[in-house]
Amino acid sequence: MRFPIRQKIALLIVLPTVLILLMVFAIAGHKFQKRSTEDVERQMTELAWRYANQFDGHLREAAQLARSTAAAMEVYSNSTPENLFQLMEQTFKHNQLLFGVGLAFQPGAFQGKDRFGVFVYYDETGALKRSEIGSESYDYTEEKWEWWHAPQKAGTGVWTDPYFDSGTGTVLMSTYSVPFYNKEGEFQGVAFADLALEPLRQLVDSRIASDLNFTILTQSGKYVFHEDPTKILNDSIFDKAKQIGSEEAMQFCVELTSGKSGLLKFRDLETEEEQWI
Repeated sequence: MRFPIRQKIALLIVLPTVLILLMVFAIAGHKFQKRSTEDVERQMTELAWRYANQFDGHLREAAQLARSTAAAMEVYSNSTPENLFQLMEQTFKHNQLLFGVGLAFQPGAFQGKDRFGVFVYYDETGALKRSEIGSESYDYTEEKWEWWHAPQKAGTGVWTDPYFDSGTGTVLMSTYSVPFYNKEGEFQGVAFADLALEPLRQLVDSRIASDLNFTILTQSGKYVFHEDPTKILNDSIFDKAKQIGSEEAMQFCVELTSGKSGLLKFRDLETEEEQWI
């Protein structure tokens, strides 16, 4: 089709204008997308810090409780079992996130008993219970009990790695234990606080948007919390990095477990969706 010269001029003017506008929109879209990406990254970083700080705040609270108890034991060394139970109950009853609190004495340090300790906890009904520890069926001085040995070696308060309580087999917890000493500086025992991690995770997780997942890791990269409960303490982020098969993902895991911060984007192998971590 032949066009009159006037229409040709109009097309020559219009077409370049449309192309320029499309290019402007494309550039604007790119800038908008970049700005949106930066906003999402900033928001995700802020959320991660906020939830981590909430989680860490409860950890610090439990640690302070154990430290205060240890300090009290160094002042009031001549106590009866009843006094110790009352002290533990008074300490414990205002903190619903704790699984239990207690004291364990160095063999022979409490009234000459081979092993002796007191433990206060909430049972399944929410009732406050007492228990003496140190029986033959539960020897807390065995090498496997990190909460007993670690603070002695460190000379200060220590968090254990997360573990499932062997008594119930269902409570995921971490224990903070603090050594206490007599006036001569001799080790007398430890004060400890068991923090149940599931209620703490629920407290933090309940405030998270439905399209986000909140995951907690140990320093070795194992999952403490994951949307798939079977992965807890069994799998690690390094397993996920191997599945992704990316050197970048593996390096990200190394940096993450070394205490660094960062952002990783990858396409999930199962859902094919892009995920940001």
